[in-house]
Amino acid sequence: MHSSKEQSEMYLKAIWAVTHTSESAKTTRIAERLHVAPSSTTEMFQKLKKRGLINYEGYKGAVLTKKGREIVVRLTRKERLLKKFLHEVLHLPKKKAMEQACTLEHYLSEDTERSLCKFMGCPRICRIGNDPIDQCAACMKKYNGQ
Repeated sequence: MHSSKEQSEMYLKAIWAVTHTSESAKTTRIAERLHVAPSSTTEMFQKLKKRGLINYEGYKGAVLTKKGREIVVRLTRKERLLKKFLHEVLHLPKKKAMEQACTLEHYLSEDTERSLCKFMGCPRICRIGNDPIDQCAACMKKYNGQ
């Protein structure tokens, strides 16, 4: 069973992924993506709207607010750091590293995230998918010679 925080964050990530290819994330599309009932998606959209994380209108769909995008950016950084660590440092198989990173990203504290990043030398790329890893303040100092 997923925690409420994890569920909310999964919806935010799904909305972000869908809105890269369309104007807004429709309830049915998110429900299919997350393998949940459309009614559950509508309910979550309403909760996320109340928290100021999405703009949502029935029949028009949902888009992330600035606050919602900030959460997704942080989650994406955590996921990519974890995938890199699990696969390249601990040598877990790619599929297992991806599954574990998707679960752990929701529970990784910011302090642990920074420590993990520092431990790995402020990586810029996760080889699983060749995805860029956003830099933290410590990484920026390192790369800018400060």
